[in-house]
Amino acid sequence: MFIGFGRSRLTAPPRRLLPLMGLVFFLPFSGAPFAAEAGLDKALITEEVPHKNAFYSDIRKAVLVKGGAKIKTLLSTKRPAGFYQLAGVRDEALCAEFLEDMNKEGVSAGNLFEWLSSSSRRLAFQPLEESMVMPEWTGVERALEYVSIDVDGDGSIEQTYRRTGIIQEHGTQQLMITDEALHERPDKLLPYGPDCLKWQGKRGRCGTAAGLIQHVMNLPANSRLAEEWVSTRQDPSSQAMGDATSTQEIYGRQRGRLVRNVGSSFSTYWAVYSLPKGVVFVSVPTRTFAPPELLVFSMHRNGPPELQCTVMPVAWEK
Repeated sequence: MFIGFGRSRLTAPPRRLLPLMGLVFFLPFSGAPFAAEAGLDKALITEEVPHKNAFYSDIRKAVLVKGGAKIKTLLSTKRPAGFYQLAGVRDEALCAEFLEDMNKEGVSAGNLFEWLSSSSRRLAFQPLEESMVMPEWTGVERALEYVSIDVDGDGSIEQTYRRTGIIQEHGTQQLMITDEALHERPDKLLPYGPDCLKWQGKRGRCGTAAGLIQHVMNLPANSRLAEEWVSTRQDPSSQAMGDATSTQEIYGRQRGRLVRNVGSSFSTYWAVYSLPKGVVFVSVPTRTFAPPELLVFSMHRNGPPELQCTVMPVAWEK
């Protein structure tokens, strides 16, 4: 029985494996630029990320998480009402809306991330048929999906692309927000074709819009499409946790071992919700070693993501 969006790992990859991380990518995550970022949750440790909004450490508050039913027991039932509590707030009204919605009864699901994130306000992504087929345990049909939604409330519909890959038996996802439907505008992507073929070869499906979108999502921030929103050019979770204080809180004294279960570029499932106060993007951790912390973000066209709140279970037991 699969209990989550990947098999649980209690520690970050050993340092001796880091140079090889680009070799363990499977399916769409085979490019070196993204491998360098995802090869380590320890990317959070190396340097502080310039950021004008709240860091994780700015809003995270200590809360009591009681002992509860074991994960396998949880997955055999619907997520109970009142399962969540706030563990840090920036926008009180937005976070109250999100908590109210998530504290309604959820669904029964074979994957932990679906169980944790289910909601009537969670948006459904549509698969791009040209993209690669994913293993059933990842919980997604295709490597590249999209959802059309007015992200910032300006009356125009934007496109949110979600790319799924596998790193060392972990499922992980990445986002890109654009004003245009790139899968309907191949002319925008054609200039990336030669570079896609160089790095991905035939497996990159570089003759399709889906393959080219996956390729540009794999590029470093300064090489991404000009149309992409600033908030998704770099991993939002890593930006929010990119200060020294957040790193210390997440890793504690043992810098190679996670203490708190937060999603990062190495182990995150992304869910999108349409709330009365706006659209939010939520990182759901895919590991199980500690109570999961869902990070709630607002995204912006011309600025970094805003971490609005942290949500945790009231009770949890591995």
